[in-house]
Amino acid sequence: MFETVVLVAIFTIVFTGLIMAGYIQYYENAPIEDIRKLLKESYIILALMELLFGLFGIISFKVEIVLQFLDWWLFYQASNKYPYIFSMDSFFPVKVIIVTLIKAIISIRTSFNIPFRSLIFPYIMSTVCILPLLFAFSYPYEDSKLAHIVWDKSNDEDILTRFIKIVMSERSRNDYLVHLKIQIQRNIASLYRQNKYIRSIVSKSPLYVKNFIVSRASIEEI
Repeated sequence: MFETVVLVAIFTIVFTGLIMAGYIQYYENAPIEDIRKLLKESYIILALMELLFGLFGIISFKVEIVLQFLDWWLFYQASNKYPYIFSMDSFFPVKVIIVTLIKAIISIRTSFNIPFRSLIFPYIMSTVCILPLLFAFSYPYEDSKLAHIVWDKSNDEDILTRFIKIVMSERSRNDYLVHLKIQIQRNIASLYRQNKYIRSIVSKSPLYVKNFIVSRASIEEI
């Protein structure tokens, strides 16, 4: 049963990667947002498969957290910065190599504790090798319009670097909190305007609830 779970995970991840790579290669003029969405969906599938490994006891909870964090760190960059991740000025390919090496070391060390030794190779394949293969197949052709895009280095700041800067600087923290508050208000207001069921529930709420929503979400009228 464990062998079946891992094989299904591998086939699912590989199949998803091939679909995404084929979509990018043969539809090189496809909207960039569609490709970024595919990258996000690929991360979700990979995360779910690794979660299955954890639930079946193939990997420990601590290893699960580390792997999920590494994949999130990598796919966050990819989903938000494609196709610039393949630019000659981008540091992203180096990140792929670093994350792959870290995951390989973690996976090999963990494999000695796996009760079913036949799962070692499929487990390492599915948790280590899929990501670099996925991005290798997704690299635009030389004649593609995306192949010669120049990436603005000022936008290539890593999410972890940015987080450290925000934490270390009081001004950056305050600016980020203000930005986050505005973003949440916009999302709530947009959700309110687009969902008639939410509007119906709010309209039937007490006056103090309506006033609270207006003040917090910056909604003009309820």
